[in-house]
Parts: sequence; structure tokens; C-alpha cells
Amino acid sequence: MERAQPTPNTSKSVKSGDEVVESRTSIEAQADTDASKSSILDKLESKRKELSSMEEAVQDLEKKWSKVQDNALKQPSPVNMLREMILDKQLHSLIEQLAANQTEIHLKEKELERLNGLWRRLETSNTGLKLVWKKQL
Repeated sequence: MERAQPTPNTSKSVKSGDEVVESRTSIEAQADTDASKSSILDKLESKRKELSSMEEAVQDLEKKWSKVQDNALKQPSPVNMLREMILDKQLHSLIEQLAANQTEIHLKEKELERLNGLWRRLETSNTGLKLVWKKQL
């Protein structure tokens, strides 16, 4: 803060009455100006602290909002849950169909093996009959 500097008129040892009044008025005005500046600086500092506090509050809220968004992504919405349930049922249905088809394929493989065995026996019998037939001719 600035202090009142003596003016050339206030440094004289002999002063007229008007000069003393002017000097006091000038000093009082300077004091008022200094008080006003001090008040403004105090208000400015107060506003800076308030702004800093608000910035911290905003940062905290942004962090909380980010956490809320992360949690929302981790927890599926009701529509997604319904879609997941439908897909899960479809998957289980397809698994059951696959198991039934595998059982059917296994049964048909056994039937094919049985028929192949019969075919081999028939061919063996036919070969034996052909030999017997050739001997008779």
C-alpha cells in the first residue's frame, strides 16, 4: 500500500490555514484510497479463494460423475438384461438340439456299422457260393 508522501507544501514549517486544510484533506483522501484499495484486494483474495474452492468442488463432481458412468457401463440396462436372457435361452435350446443330433448320428453310425457287417458277410457268402458254382460248372 502506498503511504502519503509529503508534498512540497506540507514540508514547510510555516503554513497558512488553507494549506493545512488542503494537506489534511489530501492525506485523508490518500488514506481513503488506500483503505479502498485494501478492501478491494481483500475482496479479490476472497473471490480467488471462493473460485479455488469451486474448482475443487467441480473436480470432485467430475470424478464422481466418471465413477457413476463407469458403474453404469458395468451394470447392464433392463433392455440388455432381457436381451441377454433371450440369447441365453436360445443358446440352451441350440445345445439341446446339438445333443439330440449327436445322439441320432451315433445311432445311425451304429446302424451303418451293423449294415456294413451284414454286407461283408453277404459278400463272403457270395464269394463262397461263386466258388461252389464254378466247381459245379
